[in-house]
Amino acid sequence: MAAIDFQQTLKQSQVQVMSQKQIQAMNLLAMGSYDLREEIYRQAEENPALEVRERGSTLSKKKTSPKRIESTRVSGKVSLSAQEASNTYQQAIEAKQDFRESLQSHLLSQLHMEALSKEEMALGEKLIYNLSDKGFHLLSPISFIGNKNTEEEKEMLSKVTSLIQSFSPEGCCTKNSEESLYVQARLKDKNQFLALFILNGRLDFINPPLADRATKKIISYLTEQKKMFALKESDEISKIEISDVTEDSVQKAIDFIRTLTPFPAQGFGTQEAHYVAPDIYVEEAPSAKESESLPEEDFSKGIVVCKEGSTQATVWKVRTAKDRLPTLSIDKTFEQFADSKNKAVTEGIKKARDFIESIQYRQDTLLSAVCVIVKEQQQFFKKGPGNLSALKQKDVADILGVHETTISRMANSKYIQCQWGLFEIKYFFTNAVSDTSKDQVLYQIKQILEEHKNDPKKLSDQKVADALAAKGINVARRTVAKYRSQLNIESSYNRQ
Repeated sequence: MAAIDFQQTLKQSQVQVMSQKQIQAMNLLAMGSYDLREEIYRQAEENPALEVRERGSTLSKKKTSPKRIESTRVSGKVSLSAQEASNTYQQAIEAKQDFRESLQSHLLSQLHMEALSKEEMALGEKLIYNLSDKGFHLLSPISFIGNKNTEEEKEMLSKVTSLIQSFSPEGCCTKNSEESLYVQARLKDKNQFLALFILNGRLDFINPPLADRATKKIISYLTEQKKMFALKESDEISKIEISDVTEDSVQKAIDFIRTLTPFPAQGFGTQEAHYVAPDIYVEEAPSAKESESLPEEDFSKGIVVCKEGSTQATVWKVRTAKDRLPTLSIDKTFEQFADSKNKAVTEGIKKARDFIESIQYRQDTLLSAVCVIVKEQQQFFKKGPGNLSALKQKDVADILGVHETTISRMANSKYIQCQWGLFEIKYFFTNAVSDTSKDQVLYQIKQILEEHKNDPKKLSDQKVADALAAKGINVARRTVAKYRSQLNIESSYNRQ
């Protein structure tokens, strides 16, 4: 048996280990404003050395729940700082009370107005609490009447379910959208026989919702079904004559169905409302000639200079939404003992300083990156949508000298406000398609289809590709089909 040979080998490798402060900085960079505010107040709760103040307020927020001052949502309570600072539009919104009512509360208030037995009332409450945020059953309603499932119990379940379905909003307490639509139609107009016929498990007849095609499908189906015997008088089929099924009657049924809502609980909910708000603003400064003194371009100060020819230049001012975040500082009481040997005090101060520096790093990175985006996408900011140039996250990272993942984190859940509206930062990153940005191709496809919308024969994807080629944009037919789908535009076969 061979002896076991032990050897020692020395290997040299280079490993980069991120410090806790670097990890924190990367995590904060990836957060949107809403999550960042939550994190700020969580840190303030844990670290008394960190002082948090709402801008425009003299009150310290070190131990106040962020739910009372979140600027991206309407709060159920009016904070004192919001009342004091309501001179600005954003802060005035923060001071508004929330009068929204949950779906369950709305339905229960109606249920308690009904003359029901104790058992029926208890069953109704169970059914209401069993509804999802869309108004549909979570568990099967049959599970609430016990194991016996007697005819009396089943009748009570049917009675209470039908009652709740008739409450406002109509169509709740159903198993899905299709059943909800059927219930709404029946409650709205029982004489809409054709619409009820379609909604009773036959929605595929109006897919697509074109009257001529739906008419053929319905007539073919009815012809086969009428040959069958023993049709119940309550069946919608027995109430429809084939001669009454015309394109006009089918179109009226489709129009009626369109007045219904597939999600009856829209407008109700138990969650707090969140509103998208800009993290950064881009504004155009007054035009200036090169002969005049142009401000020096400085991304750290949010100044972007875009030259236009030899005589004209556009200056853009980029600024972060400072009012979206509170101000941070070290608590003065802790600063007095900064040189003490108390370990808890020194660690608290260090953590607070690291956190403040990480927040500043996030803001500086956001400002610089958006300045590069403005520089590279100046045609968009000047002329609006449809003028984006091809730009990748790696391009911005190379210009700033950072890693591509840093730009990816920076762009996550953050928004730019400019003269053309509110846009997610990720919107400005677009790949090239035949030397043209995807945004421009999408814009041109939409323009071409709009110009030919009244043509007797709708443009096919190949015809659109040919029209793009005439404009110098060479893309394949399948690419046109994919982009047309992204624009929510039907194919030429289905377009009306």
